[in-house]
Amino acid sequence: MEDSKNPMFNAELKVTLQLGGWYIHKDHEGLLWRLTEKKDHSCKLTHEDPVTGASQALEVAAGDIIGKLKITKAKPPKLWPSADLSKSFLNVTAEEEHRKASIYLLLWEAYHNKDTDENFIKVVQQPGKGFSMYAACGIPQHQLILMPFTDQVSKLSFVQPKGKEFGQGSFKKMKFFILPPKTMKEGDHGPEGSFCPFFHCKAGSSTGNMEPTTIKYKDLQIDGLHNLRPLAQNEEISVVASVTELKVVEASSSKKRKKA
Repeated sequence: MEDSKNPMFNAELKVTLQLGGWYIHKDHEGLLWRLTEKKDHSCKLTHEDPVTGASQALEVAAGDIIGKLKITKAKPPKLWPSADLSKSFLNVTAEEEHRKASIYLLLWEAYHNKDTDENFIKVVQQPGKGFSMYAACGIPQHQLILMPFTDQVSKLSFVQPKGKEFGQGSFKKMKFFILPPKTMKEGDHGPEGSFCPFFHCKAGSSTGNMEPTTIKYKDLQIDGLHNLRPLAQNEEISVVASVTELKVVEASSSKKRKKA
């Protein structure tokens, strides 16, 4: 009976008054108020302007609480610190994408100038077993160059992928990795996807004819493959399983896709 005569008790039957909680006041639309103090006949709240930092106090009498205060789950506005904001502008957050794009363009140039094409290889797809490659003509030693490349900038990474199939290289001593492109397949209107010979050069036996090499192009060094000896026409192309030493090939700036 005594509690029912207390205006704050009656107010709290309708509006939960929680210290530190956030409230909306009917006469101050658009502002969030934090409950800082509960008194016998009123409560105190504060609002802080996130831009100016100015604080505003408000005292609500017990008799006005039910009609004017409402608890809310809304969060107050936040002023981002300049130090954090400076790290979020695109000239910073997109820096890695810019580096990837720069590397991708150089990779495209190197691939265009050095990698093989349909004049040098024949490709056979074996259902369930992937692709096999064969020399389309006689190819002199070290003239068949295979390097990793892909179909999207997003498939370049500065962190080593978890899978086993990827290429790699370095740009100004910064290591990067290349995931394979979407593999070529027969579609309703012709071939779909891409074919990167590097990713389909299978490991052979000691009779294999391709060995690891480092391809240098401008600021790039790319781990690729080249033929360790001359290839005969129609000879299957495969990597010598026992060879691990990398040899260096300087990539020319001019296209050399001419049939030997």
